[in-house]
Amino acid sequence: MPENLHDYLDAAGLESWGLTDVYREVSGSTLKGVLSTIRNRVLEFVLSLEDQSTEIDSAAPGSRPVPLKNVDDKFGIYIMGHGNVVTVAGQSAAVQLIKKQVVQNDVASLKAFLANQGVSEDELKQLDKVIETAQAADLDDQRSALHRWVNKAAKSMVGGGKSVLQAAAKEAVLLSIRYYFGEITGSGAGSPPSP
Repeated sequence: MPENLHDYLDAAGLESWGLTDVYREVSGSTLKGVLSTIRNRVLEFVLSLEDQSTEIDSAAPGSRPVPLKNVDDKFGIYIMGHGNVVTVAGQSAAVQLIKKQVVQNDVASLKAFLANQGVSEDELKQLDKVIETAQAADLDDQRSALHRWVNKAAKSMVGGGKSVLQAAAKEAVLLSIRYYFGEITGSGAGSPPSP
């Protein structure tokens, strides 16, 4: 089934048609397994937060006994899963994380995300120079300064590691910049706040 059913129906000349019902049969054992996985991940997440702060049980409502960055880090590990094994609406945990953190046309959010992923400070300084004049199309032009910067940033993320790691890092950098340029949109940070 296409991602945007309305566009599909319009293209097929079926503008007046609409989707009224969608379902998928799931066995009881599959559902139990999903619920068990969710329960275990939430439990591991909460216990990992408790390990970081002895004040968590006595904290006042609305206070933050554990820094938000630590909560985000633990959420990525325990809820979203290692190696991007969790998908939401067909998208990997990495995509969900980028959508949550990178705001369209906001260099600061892009740099914060990339720094958190391990891009070196030197490369982030270079990004300021490169992104000023860059356009989304530059990501596909291997001769562009932006494309060359993506390759260097990916290497800095993995410390010059194996080519598979560099390829994965490069995809994360490319995807985050595509969100920055607004080429990809979705729920989460994706677009700047209204004035």
